[in-house]
Amino acid sequence: MIVARFPSRSSWIAAAVDDFVEAIRGFEPSSSPTGRFEICAAGGTTPGGVYQAIAALPLNVPVRLRPGDERWLPAGSPDRNGVMLRRAFSGHAWEIEPEFGEWPSFVPGSSPERAASEYGERLLGEFLGFPRFDYCWLGLGADGHTASLFPGLDAGEGRVAVAGASPLAPCGRLSFSAPVFRAARRVVFLVAGPAKLDALDRLESGDPSIPATRAAPADTLVLYSP
Repeated sequence: MIVARFPSRSSWIAAAVDDFVEAIRGFEPSSSPTGRFEICAAGGTTPGGVYQAIAALPLNVPVRLRPGDERWLPAGSPDRNGVMLRRAFSGHAWEIEPEFGEWPSFVPGSSPERAASEYGERLLGEFLGFPRFDYCWLGLGADGHTASLFPGLDAGEGRVAVAGASPLAPCGRLSFSAPVFRAARRVVFLVAGPAKLDALDRLESGDPSIPATRAAPADTLVLYSP
């Protein structure tokens, strides 16, 4: 694991963009089972500046963006990560229109557990096997959670997607499992703010009690800005 600390948000964003550009350079659609550069994206507000900068790049690569987790809310709710992701990339300068992978949404009579199971089966078909994203952004909570894998809850070993609950509203969540995050070709944690420093130290030391550690492969890159 490499942890890089930056003095300003602008230098942090620049480093995130540079790493992404290096990862997508030379991508050949024929090398992917889906024909796209598959991105697993972090939700929340922290990555907004990074997404804005990447949306402004002159890319000519077929890309699909998919949130790493989702709130169990009706389709179109402004609190859903998928809605946030579409909004963040709506003004993109890419030559090829990106695709967006949507998580199941709440409908009366549905359950997050069933939705997670069915979504996992769907992705096994799309990826022709266990999902392996080309690039994965993750966030880090002050309690050590990442995506919607919270302390004390199931990290989904052996599965693709899990249902869980957040201590904060909206409580119902769907998330990729820790093994899906670990399987990505490139994993980058985007961490910002002094409130995350303790969790960052625990992640860097490999503390197995926090979900973020279980989601991080050995070659993870962590970018931190105050």
